[in-house]
Amino acid sequence: MEITWEDRFKGIGAFWKHDGNPKRPYARLTSGKISNGFFNGEIVAKHAKIFGEACEALAAKATVFSLRDSRFEHFVVGPAMGAIKLSGRIAESFDFFAAYAERGEEGLFVFKRTAPGETARVALCEDTITTGGSLRDLRATIKNICPKGDVALEILALCNRSKNASAYGDEATIPGHRIIALVNRNDMPIWEEGNNPFTPDGRELVPPVRPKGIDNWFALTRMYD
Repeated sequence: MEITWEDRFKGIGAFWKHDGNPKRPYARLTSGKISNGFFNGEIVAKHAKIFGEACEALAAKATVFSLRDSRFEHFVVGPAMGAIKLSGRIAESFDFFAAYAERGEEGLFVFKRTAPGETARVALCEDTITTGGSLRDLRATIKNICPKGDVALEILALCNRSKNASAYGDEATIPGHRIIALVNRNDMPIWEEGNNPFTPDGRELVPPVRPKGIDNWFALTRMYD
C-alpha cells in the first residue's frame, strides 16, 4: 500500500485527525478555537530529511518553475512565520530568490528584509492554508510592490485544510489561484466553544486539549474503547 504524505506527517506527530470516537478529545488550537484536525508545520521543518523531500515533492507538482524568464527576477515568497523555511528550501531547488513577509502596522504585510523588486515573478507558499486570508493579504502587498511582475497562479502548501484546492476564479480559496498541497483536507472545520458540528447540542463531550506537549498528544492519539 502506498504511503501518503498524510501518513508520513502522522508518523512524526505533525498531523492528527479525530476518528469520531466520543471519548477522544478534540484539539484546541493556538487561536483558542477547536477543531477535529491539526497540522503542525514546525514539526515537519524540524525533520530535515522529510522536510526536504516534501519541498521537492511540492515543486515537482507545480508548473511555475518551468516558466523561468531571464527578463525577470524569480522569487518564492511566503508569510512569516510558517513559510520562512519553506520558501527558502523550495527556492534553493530552482535557484530562485527567497523572501518572506511579516505583519506590520494595521495588519498589512511588509518585507523587512529581502523583498522582490518591481519586475519580480513570485510563487506563493505556505505551510498550512486554513482560510487563505494571509495569502490573500500577502498577494495584495506583492502586487503593489511588483507592478511590472506577476504572481503565479499556483500556490504551494504542505497542508491545505481550506474549502477549495482545485478551483481557479472567484470560487477558489484564493481567487484566481489553485492550491497545490501534499495534504488536502476540507473536512477539518474550526469552531468556537459550544458550536461543535459533530455533537447533537454543540458541546464538547470531553474537554479539548492543545496538541503540543507529550501528555496532550497522547490524549489525542491513544486507543479508546
